[in-house]
Amino acid sequence: MKLLILFFLIVLSFFVFSYIRNSSEVLEARPAMNVLDTIGGLFPKSKQEIDDLVTKTEKDSRARLEKICGYHPKQRTFSNTMRALDLAEERFSIVQASLSVLSMASPDKEVRDASQQALMRLGSFAVDSFISNPLLYNACVEYESLLKSPQSKEKLTKEERYFVDQRISDLSEQGFDKPQEIQEEIKKLQKEINDLSLAFQMNIAKDKRHIEVSREGLVGLDDEFIDSLQKTESGHYRIGVDEPTYNRISDECSVEETRKKLYKQFAQRGYPANEEVLASLICLRDRLAHLLGYSSYADYDISDQMAKTPDAVEAFLADMSKRTQIKASKEIEALKKELPVGVTLAPHGLLYPWDIRYLQHNYKKNHLEYDEQVVAEYFPFEHTFKSLLGVYEKFFGLNFKKIEAPKVWHKDVECLAVYKKGSYLGTVFLDLFPRENKFTHAAQLTIVPSVKTVQGKLSPSVLFVVANFPPARGDKPSLLTRKDVATFFHEFGHAIHALVGSTELASFAGTNVKGDFLEMPSQMLEEWMWEPAILKLISKHYKTGQPLPDDLIEKIRLSKNLFSGTFVLNMLFGSYISLAYFLPPAKKDVNALWKSTYMRLYPYMYYDSDNRGYCAFLHLPPYGAKYYGYLWSRVYAADLFYAIKAQDGLLNNVVGERYINQVIGKGGSEDPAVLLKSFLGRDPQSDAFFKDIGVEKGSAEELSKA
Repeated sequence: MKLLILFFLIVLSFFVFSYIRNSSEVLEARPAMNVLDTIGGLFPKSKQEIDDLVTKTEKDSRARLEKICGYHPKQRTFSNTMRALDLAEERFSIVQASLSVLSMASPDKEVRDASQQALMRLGSFAVDSFISNPLLYNACVEYESLLKSPQSKEKLTKEERYFVDQRISDLSEQGFDKPQEIQEEIKKLQKEINDLSLAFQMNIAKDKRHIEVSREGLVGLDDEFIDSLQKTESGHYRIGVDEPTYNRISDECSVEETRKKLYKQFAQRGYPANEEVLASLICLRDRLAHLLGYSSYADYDISDQMAKTPDAVEAFLADMSKRTQIKASKEIEALKKELPVGVTLAPHGLLYPWDIRYLQHNYKKNHLEYDEQVVAEYFPFEHTFKSLLGVYEKFFGLNFKKIEAPKVWHKDVECLAVYKKGSYLGTVFLDLFPRENKFTHAAQLTIVPSVKTVQGKLSPSVLFVVANFPPARGDKPSLLTRKDVATFFHEFGHAIHALVGSTELASFAGTNVKGDFLEMPSQMLEEWMWEPAILKLISKHYKTGQPLPDDLIEKIRLSKNLFSGTFVLNMLFGSYISLAYFLPPAKKDVNALWKSTYMRLYPYMYYDSDNRGYCAFLHLPPYGAKYYGYLWSRVYAADLFYAIKAQDGLLNNVVGERYINQVIGKGGSEDPAVLLKSFLGRDPQSDAFFKDIGVEKGSAEELSKA
């Protein structure tokens, strides 16, 4: 894991204290985090509190690092050097994590802005003090040399040895062997990259695009939804570009002009500000990679991942594309044969981008009699939420207790305490419904990692899950579509990974894994949401109280692969574009590259000149060239899921415990390939993935003849 990533916006670790004895040394104890006192204090409530917290954090970090760097080479131990560094990084990261939450979710503009400025300041500090600090590098090298010497009597655990290797490798790539002026340029670039990454997200969050439509422009949508929309003084309806609203309009509104107008606004979020930000970010990352001895940022970014090289990623994506493009083409042809009223083809028989969701929605209704809004009636939020937790309880052996949340950033935030066999594992903050100025997607953020000492004592974690589910409207409670349910199961799956991935060192805790393995555990859990027994368990009609009937469950299952080809192509597009942006040359026309990639991957789609989707591609700053990781890890997820299902293990705690012990419970402390083989008893295979999306086993050539 590159140190550069450790301090970017989406922080996956955070400081807590540890009780460790090594020879005569005693490091401070980690106090248990409990809701009633400590947790509420993690989040400052004003600009002044934020400024004070940052100043205190910088002072504390300097003192810790000066102590680490001040030991004589022969005095160094794992405890006073490597473990102390891990603790210093944790302590620093808590502040970044808490401020990241506030920048995403606080309703107070002053707090959001102050959090963003503080994150930029801390990012600059991190470069100087943690990432590009030659004294820290020398301290770690001195310890490694002492460890390898015949005089060393230290016996490290496997995890400790792995940490030494990884941290030395990370620090070695910071250019300390280069002339001083080059080192200074590397520092400068890293600070600028951090600032641009933060600016990219905030430009999206600040974008308040919307359209205004008369009631006649909303044909196809039910009265309850329409009445929930904000009205303008002229009597029109104000429609924003938050995802729940955008998806609902795109799926159901039969008025093409409304879909078109909303699409154009949605496709320009973050534009024009982020066009310049992205172009600058690409150039700076390319320059950084070259200074560090790499031919491109993609080479640098992927070098420590499972894939290892951009060539390996390109080969993987090419195989994926060949195997799925035939199915995607058949899906599009089926849609074009049955154009509903309100849809016209573009020149050359192409589909307009504002019609694709509407066509898919109508096709499901016509061929399967499947309506997402009818299905949603069986997923009232409160029941579904409680039932989903019940699935986690059965498989992972966990217990959840809803508790009163401390006063944090908003009154709607809910809180769960999590236990396993009576022991407190951690706390999860839930901020699940849309509001003005809030982060518009779904995500999970680890604030406090789950850490255990060498004596086995656990320090509980603190986690954050954010989403934007449809709110309650009128007499109707919040009703989740099946996709909403899968989204929650996915994001909470990250939280489960963070809760049970307890490691001795915080740098490896929970989701601190290789980027192209990160999504595997949560994507695997999405598969539960297609299983009849699970769907019965988590559904309950908000009026009748009945679970999903068998015929509707069958329609849900039939819908799974109806458009799986185009679904995979969407993931391929994101993977190709993120890789292409960070391959040579450095100077790119980001708009032209987006367009050419779009037209290559979607030959059946009309390209709209207003499309500036790259300006709202939130994954680009944190994921860099690694967006392919979503597909890469999905292959492993399918393989693991069907292996678990074959053991009748979907609600089987024995299987769940083995999965924890052999895979996610290890966090990032071992190579993912080793963990997968340990659980499966063999090397991972892609057959389950292709079968799962309706593409049978066989080469691309064989499939093309089918």
